[in-house]
Amino acid sequence: MNNENASSLPGMTGIPIPVKPKKSKSRLILVAIITIVVALLSNSVVLAYSLWYQNEDKVVADAITNVIQANTASVLGTYEWTSTGDNAGKITLDISADTKINESQYKVELSVSGFKDSLQKAIKLTGEGIDGKNGDIYVKISGIEKLYNDFDESGMLPDGVSQLIKKVDGSWIQISVAGLQKIYDNKDVTKTQNCLTQLKNQLPNDKSLQKEVADAYRANIPIKVDEKLGSKNGSLGYKIKPDWDGIRGFAKAVNKTKLAKDLYKCMDEKVSSDKDIDKYYDEYVKPNEGFGYTVEVWISGLGHKLTEIDLSNKDKSYSFKAIFKPTINQPVSINLPKKYITIEELKKDIDDIMNSYTDQYEDL
Repeated sequence: MNNENASSLPGMTGIPIPVKPKKSKSRLILVAIITIVVALLSNSVVLAYSLWYQNEDKVVADAITNVIQANTASVLGTYEWTSTGDNAGKITLDISADTKINESQYKVELSVSGFKDSLQKAIKLTGEGIDGKNGDIYVKISGIEKLYNDFDESGMLPDGVSQLIKKVDGSWIQISVAGLQKIYDNKDVTKTQNCLTQLKNQLPNDKSLQKEVADAYRANIPIKVDEKLGSKNGSLGYKIKPDWDGIRGFAKAVNKTKLAKDLYKCMDEKVSSDKDIDKYYDEYVKPNEGFGYTVEVWISGLGHKLTEIDLSNKDKSYSFKAIFKPTINQPVSINLPKKYITIEELKKDIDDIMNSYTDQYEDL
C-alpha cells in the first residue's frame, strides 16, 4: 500500500501508521496574519465603542435624559452667597420625588446674617412642602414666630397676627383642590387643577410622553461641553455652557410634544407657535446670553448618572457657590401629614383679623 504520509512500526512491516502532514510555512504565516488582523479589528471596535460611549456630549446628554426618565429622584444641595451689603446666607435643599406614586417632598433651610441696618438680626427659616398624588399640596414653615418677634418691635401689626403666626409656625397647612374651590367659588380653578393632576399622574406611566421630551433634548442639545475636568470619586467632570441655538430648538421641539399640548389644554391656552417662541427668546433670553456663571457637572462613567452639579460666579457686588448632589432610581420615603390646618381654616383666621382691624380703624 503506497502512502506518502504513512509509516510503519518497527517489526510490524506492512501496517501503515498515519503521520500528520507537515504544515506549509506560508499557511502558518497566513493564519498568524489573520489572527493579528482579527485582534486588531476587535480592539478597534472596543476602542470605537469606548470613544463613542464616553464621548463628552453623549455622556452629558445621557445624564440629563436619565433624569428625565427616572422613576425616583432625590437631591441634596447647598447654596451660599455673599454681597457687598455685608450680608451672607446659606440655603440647604433636600428634595425627594417618586414618579411611581406621583408624590414629591421638599425641605429648604434658609439662614441669612449680617444685614446692614439698625436691627442686625439673623434670619433662620425652614420650609417644607409635599405635593400629593391627588393634587393636594402641604406646606410648613418653621421659625416665623421668632422672626416676627425679632422684627416687629414696634407692635404696629393688627391684633391677632401674633396668635395666627404662633398657630401656623411649624404646622402643616393643606392646600386642597376642594378647599381652593370653596375659597374662590370658581369651578375653573378645580377643573384646571384636576386636569394638571391627571396629566402629572399620567406622565410617569406613559413612556411615550417621556420619550418625546428625551428625543427633543437629544435632537436639540441645549448645553454643550466647554472643558473636561478629569475624574473625581469615580465620576467624569465637565464644565458646560448653554448652546443658545440648542435652547431655542429644544423649546420649539418640546412645544410640539403631546405633553405640551395637553398642558396648554389644561390651562385653556392657545398653543404657542415657533414665531411666539422666537419672539420670547429675542426679548428675554437673548439679552442674557452673556451667562456669567460657571457650571460643572459630574457624571458616573458607568451608566452615565448625574452625581453632582456645581454652580458658581464671582462678581464685585454678589458671589455665590452652589453644590447639588442628585440620586436617581433609589428608594425614597414620602409621608403625607396626618394633622394639618386646612386652607379654608387659615382663610377664615385671616379674614377675622382683617375684619377686626377694620373695626378698630373705624372706631378711631
